[in-house]
Amino acid sequence: MNGRSASRCTSSYCTEASSLRRKGRLGNLLFMRYGMAFGIKPEARAPLGQEALKWVGLAASQGDKQGEANLASICLEGKLVKQDLIAAYKWGNWLRKVHPSIP
Repeated sequence: MNGRSASRCTSSYCTEASSLRRKGRLGNLLFMRYGMAFGIKPEARAPLGQEALKWVGLAASQGDKQGEANLASICLEGKLVKQDLIAAYKWGNWLRKVHPSIP
């Protein structure tokens, strides 16, 4: 028995937390890629944006800090969805209440 397998968390909480981190990381990477895809035609860029929105939304709705911040930004800028200042405020305000250490 090696030390790695003994310390591995197998509870459902650890599995859910790991899944949330993966969703948040994937959403963040896709959102960053969408934002940096300047040379890509809009027709090719749109599916990337929709996929980013899907994963950012999933992560945000499950409490991922970066997902919440990204979703607030998406709603504020109106790039992937119609601009919605109320939703942007909601996600930004929620983020500040749940994670007060974030400025």
